[in-house]
Amino acid sequence: METALAVGLSVLYLAQITYFQQKKMLFTGIFFTAFTGLASFGAVRLLGSYTGFSLPLTPLAVGTSAALGLPGTVLLLFAKLACGI
Repeated sequence: METALAVGLSVLYLAQITYFQQKKMLFTGIFFTAFTGLASFGAVRLLGSYTGFSLPLTPLAVGTSAALGLPGTVLLLFAKLACGI
């Protein structure tokens, strides 16, 4: 299951890189995406003690949030809700 998730996330990341290259904003887009993803991941981790729902601090979770940004963090939240990951 985790391997399939990693492969799917890699495909999404490559699509995102291709989009940023076409728009000629590769580095700006990558840094903005990583910043928003890590900020949203941190917010979910910080608020997890209040809400009772948090994401695990694993390399896959942090990498997904950094690579895909806010949508990556939301994807991880939905995956945890749906599959109990």
